[in-house]
Amino acid sequence: MKMKKGLIALLLTLPIALTSCLDSSDSEPDPMAPGISIYNAARVKNQLALLPADVGIRLAMLLDEADKQGLTENRLDVKIEGSEVSLRDKLFPNGTVITQDGTKYTLQFRKEDSYYEGTVEVETNGVALSDNSAEWTIATSGLKADVNNGFNAVTYAYADGETTTITETGGMYEIGLSGIDLASGSTPLLSGWSGNYTLMTGASSLAYSDCHEKEFKMTGSGQDSALSWKVSNVNYKGVENTLTGQIGSVILSGTIDCTLIGSYDTEYYPSPNVKVIFSNNGSSYSITYNGMVSQR
Repeated sequence: MKMKKGLIALLLTLPIALTSCLDSSDSEPDPMAPGISIYNAARVKNQLALLPADVGIRLAMLLDEADKQGLTENRLDVKIEGSEVSLRDKLFPNGTVITQDGTKYTLQFRKEDSYYEGTVEVETNGVALSDNSAEWTIATSGLKADVNNGFNAVTYAYADGETTTITETGGMYEIGLSGIDLASGSTPLLSGWSGNYTLMTGASSLAYSDCHEKEFKMTGSGQDSALSWKVSNVNYKGVENTLTGQIGSVILSGTIDCTLIGSYDTEYYPSPNVKVIFSNNGSSYSITYNGMVSQR
């Protein structure tokens, strides 16, 4: 599979998926352009692979906040502390329907109000995700996401029956992905993406009011048959989208390594590896590619 030269831009805003993209100069040849292309393509794959986990983390924030406020009824309608703002509207796209059946929560998304649609089912096993040794299992059904390939938006569909796990281990959250496939017709975007990540919240619980304005840290890696993505001590924080009011994220610091796997255009990509290091609260970064380093 050869990677296209054009940058790929994801239209989703995910709090745990590390959404910062990189730009390349269009006015003159940029020796870092191939490396930037590798990074941005891997970024999109990683974000899409983590979408089910992202939904699970958001749901945990909602439920933990309801518990913190002592709600025993209408827990899914919990408000942001000290306001009349629905936390559901802050964490999920408008029109999201959440239902509960025993220990399982089903979230239905509509494309009219988001860049993705379909169903995500979260089995909580009757315990809060922040409880010791908790394990949640997340599955998708008919889930689709729109991705802008630089020319137009393309709808990609997740293969049904794949699961994501999130496990609490000593105040950290282990996210496990296994064989995630995503395609538009016969054109794949994710080809068996698998990986493991560790998420640390820097908060006493997953309740939204505890996590608000706190720094998160993620370490781990994932890959499919075409690209790999590895994060090392990447710190980030949630930010509010001024247009939608929903929570996204921005990288503050940390190292990300991306690698082309298998066959690729060796004429355009003189090296399959790129390293990006973020610093200064995300206001600057360095790119190491093909033996060169660029500060930006």
